[in-house]
Amino acid sequence: MQVDVGPVSRASARAWIAYASDILASLRDRPDIELIAGALDAFAAQLDEWRVIAERDEPFRWVSDEPPERVQYLVNALYWTGTIVEREASAGRARLRPPEADEFHVVLVHAALTALERESEADAHFVQELRGLWGIARRD
Repeated sequence: MQVDVGPVSRASARAWIAYASDILASLRDRPDIELIAGALDAFAAQLDEWRVIAERDEPFRWVSDEPPERVQYLVNALYWTGTIVEREASAGRARLRPPEADEFHVVLVHAALTALERESEADAHFVQELRGLWGIARRD
């Protein structure tokens, strides 16, 4: 399944990657936070790949053939990680995503969900359910 993220501004991509890297580091230091198994390692590897692209002198664009299961796993993990960060931020233990990272975040989520939605009926159902829960995933 092809996932096509972008084009999106380098500045937004860099801001999101830096923010996500900081959040990953802080979550790794919190053994009391339960995350989807392997999610932090999977995110870290993806961030390493995207960091190289974001350093180029052009808008960020990442196109990759990915197994639908991996995309679904990472999107689900991103959603749950976001809920953890929101909870931690409300308790003063984390910071929310900076506004300059919003463009990348929206493009990323929509690209992954659009690719999944077209993959199979089961994947389309997953996307529909997630859109009902996650404001950023909605199309309106």
